[in-house]
Amino acid sequence: LAAQLRDFALRMEGFRDNYANLRRAVFARLTFLASSVPTLTTSVRRKEEYRDRMDALGRWVQAKSRGESWGDIRSRVEKLRAMVADEKAAMEAEEPLSSE
Repeated sequence: LAAQLRDFALRMEGFRDNYANLRRAVFARLTFLASSVPTLTTSVRRKEEYRDRMDALGRWVQAKSRGESWGDIRSRVEKLRAMVADEKAAMEAEEPLSSE
């Protein structure tokens, strides 16, 4: 009986050391996870803020592209194209006369 008690005590001492090491490792990981939660929250908040700002920028660009300034530029470009086409047509109409 004494030998069995001694073996039991030795096993329990080994288990106690292993349990202490396991507990230390688990709590170290939990502490690491708990300390990264504010960082994760900040990261998610910044991503949402970036997404919101990009959406606002996209809406601003769309509004400006439909505004008067872009419409003015487009109408001027169309007028210039029409003038170039008219000038080209006039030059082509004059070419056969000059070669006769």
